[in-house]
Amino acid sequence: MKKICSKTVSMTQDASKFTIQKITNFVNISRSYQSNVFLCKNGVTLQAKKLSCLVTFFMMLRKDESFVLITEGADADSAIQQLLQQLTPSQATT
Repeated sequence: MKKICSKTVSMTQDASKFTIQKITNFVNISRSYQSNVFLCKNGVTLQAKKLSCLVTFFMMLRKDESFVLITEGADADSAIQQLLQQLTPSQATT
């Protein structure tokens, strides 16, 4: 059975802090789960398993903006928890 989880993430720091290495790590973690992983902002939804999509997404993200992290699949709970940790625990809000 598929499960859908979502969390709103507020950027408390400049997105330029997300280096290519951090973004690559986020993609690798996303790919390690069977669940689909998406980032949504202003009506645009991107797959978080694609490096090029995430680089563009974080380049356009500004401090004090927020986006929604969505996981969909059998392991959605564990996927969203680990991905939220990559975005730093202090940034995740419910």
